[in-house]
Amino acid sequence: SSEEAEQKYGELYCYTFHDGKTVSESHTLLFLTENVKGNAAYMWVRYSQEGYDSSQNRTRGSWNIESRISAEKQNGEWVVTGIREAP
Repeated sequence: SSEEAEQKYGELYCYTFHDGKTVSESHTLLFLTENVKGNAAYMWVRYSQEGYDSSQNRTRGSWNIESRISAEKQNGEWVVTGIREAP
């Protein structure tokens, strides 16, 4: 479910399919740029993702989506705090 995915993956849950029909996924990720200042950072990436059913038929997908991922260093670990996709 969407709630389970959000709890398991936090802000990154939007990069998984949780529709109950998708049994496997394929992802690509291209790093574009980043900026780190102290305990705050962001990076721009371009991603594609595809979901497949149990017969390996593609059921859904998104291609070449540019996203800005914000992160903060909390207790010594980087934590994603926000994701904005280009319109």
